[in-house]
Amino acid sequence: MEQLPHSLVDYVIVHELAHLHEMNHSPRFWAHVAAQLPDYQTVRAELRYWGQRIAPLAP
Repeated sequence: MEQLPHSLVDYVIVHELAHLHEMNHSPRFWAHVAAQLPDYQTVRAELRYWGQRIAPLAP
């Protein structure tokens, strides 16, 4: 993750912290994420883009 832009790392952290409130990906979960990152959908799409490029490099 150190190769990712800081905005993507922030998204991953917020995503995981939201699981402390909701242990699923329900609308309530995404509401927790959106409360911290209103543009999370844009960042999430960017993370998918990066994930496809970084995954083949993983050991």
